[in-house]
Amino acid sequence: MMVNSERQERSVKKHVTASVFLLLASLSSTALSGFADAASRRDTSGQTAPHLHPAATTANTAQGASLHGATHHKTVTGGAETLTVTTSRRRLHFTAAQHEADATTHITAETLTRQGGVSLLDLPRVAPNLTVQSVNGTGTTNFFLRGIGLNDYTQNNMSSVLVYYDDVAYPLARMASGLMFDIAGASVEPGPVGFSHGQTDTGGEIAFRTSDPTDEWHGGVSQDIASYARSRTNLFVSGPIVSDKLSFRIAGQTMQGGGWQTNPTNGAHLGDASLGALRAKLRWRPEEHTEIMLSGHWVQDDSEVVAAKPVINFLPSRPYPALSYQQAQWDYNTRLARLIGRSPTLSPSEHNTMWGADLKMTHDFGFATLKSISAFETERVGEYTDQDGTLWATGDNYRNIVANSFSQELRLESRRKQPLEWVVGAYYDRVRMTQQSFFDFTDHVPTRGYLQETSFGQNEQTFSQFAHLSYKLPYRVTLIGG
Repeated sequence: MMVNSERQERSVKKHVTASVFLLLASLSSTALSGFADAASRRDTSGQTAPHLHPAATTANTAQGASLHGATHHKTVTGGAETLTVTTSRRRLHFTAAQHEADATTHITAETLTRQGGVSLLDLPRVAPNLTVQSVNGTGTTNFFLRGIGLNDYTQNNMSSVLVYYDDVAYPLARMASGLMFDIAGASVEPGPVGFSHGQTDTGGEIAFRTSDPTDEWHGGVSQDIASYARSRTNLFVSGPIVSDKLSFRIAGQTMQGGGWQTNPTNGAHLGDASLGALRAKLRWRPEEHTEIMLSGHWVQDDSEVVAAKPVINFLPSRPYPALSYQQAQWDYNTRLARLIGRSPTLSPSEHNTMWGADLKMTHDFGFATLKSISAFETERVGEYTDQDGTLWATGDNYRNIVANSFSQELRLESRRKQPLEWVVGAYYDRVRMTQQSFFDFTDHVPTRGYLQETSFGQNEQTFSQFAHLSYKLPYRVTLIGG
């Protein structure tokens, strides 16, 4: 009897252990199923769909696994119930890019947000070998990638490093200001570039991808607050107009504050941002193989610009102040105000309006995809800067710039994942620009002592063709030419 009771007790313990194991397996697999389902239901803007009850997510997880590649299945059987757990794991954000032989730096939208990227000047935080400089505290931006770039204050030459938004090249860097919001991702590619798309360039390119319209309703608002009372508000709304055919997306941003310079003479403050921007997209899919995307944007920038800090005094008749790095002095001559037609209380600042529109049409013929990109960009700039950083009128500058750009690209690209891949295309760009530059040298005596105006215009046309192909040989060897 003693032996029988011990055997019976061991049987009970085994039964309890098995029950606990099945219960834990059920709980773990249910949690994994809910997690996999939440990960598989993300829209293109990175928003996660609301979490559903695990019992309702079994079918969706199987579909999501087929989209994300590596999939693992495990079946747990306990009594009359069978539970199938499906999970997937994405090891890298840019899986396809890992199979391309290039030196491109790919950046996610989350990385830009985490590193505080709010303008083009913040890109060197996340992209190695990239230098972005604001010239004399102005909105003119110079780019250098791996040491190759162009230092041009007048902005009458195309930069050696081009900025792209959604496959549209911006030949004048200032046109791309204020558009870094509602970003889906970015890439920085060292030059030479232009063998498979867009404008050829020696230094490289910085390409941004903005979020596209979605077939389901999404919306969001974010607020970013930083030092010196700098605030940035982003918002977007996206959804369908006609199910599976027509959808839209509207996004915007405002940026205020952030000025860190003060005038020790009167306590005035300088450097606050005052920017607003909007972007709208309309996507139409008339049939399965055709997509048409119409986009437009508008930027108004009335931000203050920082003043220079004097280092060496070449004008002994006008003493230069000794200032800390957060201090600056500036002035504004009433005679200059009358000449340019601006307020006599104007402080160093921008008064810029940029807007543009582009039309992209894509059709899949089966063996290849044809893509057309038509774009028009324009800028109107009114900019006042105090370039001597003193109370004297020895280097004050006001600029008027009116410029526009029209570009057209036509590209035919073969199907992906074939032994032979190829792309051929052509690109055309036309730029028109006029510029006025006023300098106030009235206190620069005895050598100058006058007001100066310089005006010029420049027209430019670019026409280029490109062809690029690759052929895959055995043993993972690929021949590339273009």
